[in-house]
Amino acid sequence: MRFSDTGEFFGYSPAYLSSHEDASCAEIVNPTRSLEDTDLQEGYLKYLIEDCAKEDLSQTPLLSVETPLESNESRRKFVELIFERFSGCGVAIYRSALLTSYLYSKENSLIVDIGANYTHITPIFEGFVIPKGTPR
Repeated sequence: MRFSDTGEFFGYSPAYLSSHEDASCAEIVNPTRSLEDTDLQEGYLKYLIEDCAKEDLSQTPLLSVETPLESNESRRKFVELIFERFSGCGVAIYRSALLTSYLYSKENSLIVDIGANYTHITPIFEGFVIPKGTPR
């Protein structure tokens, strides 16, 4: 399955992407569950940053958007990977609900994010995400 006419892929293992042109028999990986596997996460980041975006993170800061229920440990591993493997000069991590609230210039809001496999309801009060208000 291709997601664009330029041949950009998302959701396939990086080893497959580097060795195959036809993606008809690719192993589909759930990117939201791959965050626990640092090798797979590193492969995704390498593909997205170096191959698709063709950016050098030692010169360009990275903006990352995360789900409301992301753990501190997962965030720490991600930042460690950016600085150690990709020599990043800076990284900013924002929660998707907070960016949505900023988009509509609202300090207080209730963001409902409905995806294919999840639904997140995130309360925002005075520009801060209320973690205890987000059900698991």
